[in-house]
Amino acid sequence: MIDFQALKGSTNIKDVATGYLRLEVTQDRDALRAPCPSCKGDNPRALIITPAKGLFYCFDARKGGDLISLVSHCHGTTDRESAEALAKVYMNDQIHDEPKAKEEPKPKATRGFDSEKYIKSLKREQEDVSRFGVSAELCEATGMGLCTKGINRGKLAIPVRLENGTLIGFVGVSGDVSAPKKWRIA
Repeated sequence: MIDFQALKGSTNIKDVATGYLRLEVTQDRDALRAPCPSCKGDNPRALIITPAKGLFYCFDARKGGDLISLVSHCHGTTDRESAEALAKVYMNDQIHDEPKAKEEPKPKATRGFDSEKYIKSLKREQEDVSRFGVSAELCEATGMGLCTKGINRGKLAIPVRLENGTLIGFVGVSGDVSAPKKWRIA
């Protein structure tokens, strides 16, 4: 059995909305606003979440409640099923008498830019990159290469990384990118 009060004490409605449910919220004074994934309307302010009170309200469905009710509303499950799913995340060591595990909804696939796929699609052969003044070896070592599609088509795509190695984007260059001898390249 799950102690609903202990569950509510182990997390808060903001963490559930942004972390567990992955709602795209916007700050509106002391509240958070988001489109309702359950009602699937086009109103970006359909859900209002008030972290100070630990409550939500869906204007489209005219329903409200606490963090367990929020999960129930968004996933279309009962409060008990929602509480069990939340307890697995927020109270892992306090679950007793677990009923049969129910499949949790899979996170939606994100649409967007796949940097690894993009890097693999770049051409790094010497005949492809020599016009930019770089060698195939340098391209292989750094991840840059000739882009054959998209906004950087026909350009040398150069990965831009943070100091810790995290890839944050690409720069497309059309022309000779060889550095003058007086530049120091680290």
